[in-house]
Amino acid sequence: MWNNRSKVYNVQDNELNKRIVLPPNCQQSWASLFPEDKMFWFTVVTTEEFNGMAQDGVPQFFDGGLRQQGGWHQLVFLPSVEEALCFSAYHMSEYHLACAMETMVVGFSPQEVNLSYNVGQRKVNHFQRGHSIQFLQILAPHKYVLSNLEKDNLRVMSLDFNPTIKFDTYCWDNDFVWYFGHAVHIKSLLVQWKDYNDEEKNNFVRNTIMCMCLDHLGLEGTSHLSMEVQEMIQQFRIYNRLNTNYVDRQLESQRGHKDHKQWILDTQVKDEEVNDDDNGNGDNDDDAMGGSKKRKVDNCDQQCQQEFSYDKMR
Repeated sequence: MWNNRSKVYNVQDNELNKRIVLPPNCQQSWASLFPEDKMFWFTVVTTEEFNGMAQDGVPQFFDGGLRQQGGWHQLVFLPSVEEALCFSAYHMSEYHLACAMETMVVGFSPQEVNLSYNVGQRKVNHFQRGHSIQFLQILAPHKYVLSNLEKDNLRVMSLDFNPTIKFDTYCWDNDFVWYFGHAVHIKSLLVQWKDYNDEEKNNFVRNTIMCMCLDHLGLEGTSHLSMEVQEMIQQFRIYNRLNTNYVDRQLESQRGHKDHKQWILDTQVKDEEVNDDDNGNGDNDDDAMGGSKKRKVDNCDQQCQQEFSYDKMR
């Protein structure tokens, strides 16, 4: 992944090169802006969100409460552009963020002293989700104020497509499943797991993330995967004594369904119509991001507790 961290898999590299915003007047390719010896973290924001944090076109801080009004209380950074795009698609799926055609990819290389200070002040945390996915996040209501060095090393690119397009690629039909904002190719992991002996199976580092994905998938979602994958999932569930859960959600509303992108767009239009009706009746109490239908979002403590319970099973 390290060598492909700057890629966007449905956009040609030469097209990305035309979209560089920072550094200004850049003559390099997008991929060449990320030297191998330097760590970068990526997030995706709308143009409006970007402008709210920028001065003269350069972000001055990162706002942990950027999507607080929509029920999300962190600004998440991930190790690759593709992961960041998938996570922004998740935000749109859950109404933390309105669907937008104009988005900005921000690449950020933390200065050690500044990052350490913010971690020590509990404004920022860093962890692994499911022993598989690296997370760096700024927590609401705090702001991570960028140092001059960090501002000089910002990498920003504009995109003119809606990130929910990722749901067309990372779908059940292609043997991808989702856990929150993470797309996981469950087939490749199960093929590895199947060939292991018992000790290797018990210690497989991806067990936790696989259990989480299958817990969110449910029985009906499983039936949309290929038969080969369904059979391996059944073996995995039996071996790990997992229950085959029923997911109480409309099928199209689940990430991975082939029509999920269209469901997001249709549902957002309906919610906007509801909000317009409410405003017309003088009722302005609903949240601006989702009206009376805004979803409850589990907090980090609940998520971490769930991940801890999976670890205990291993």
